[in-house]
Amino acid sequence: MTNLRNKVALITGSGRGIGKAIAERYASLVADIVVNYTNDKAAAEATVSDLQAHGVKAKRMVEE
Repeated sequence: MTNLRNKVALITGSGRGIGKAIAERYASLVADIVVNYTNDKAAAEATVSDLQAHGVKAKRMVEE
C-alpha cells in the first residue's frame, strides 16, 4: 500500500491507541479518515487535528 488518495477509511476505535496509529498510517498514505470512538471526545478531536495535519480530510463519528 503506497497511495490511498481518493479513498475513505472508517477506522473503529481510532480515537486513541492502536486505532489511532492505524488512522495516522492511512493518513500518511493520503486516505481521508472517519474517526470512530465511544467515550473520549477530546481524544477523538485531537486525533482528527493530528490527521488533518497530514493534509487529509478527517471527521469524528461517535458510536452510541
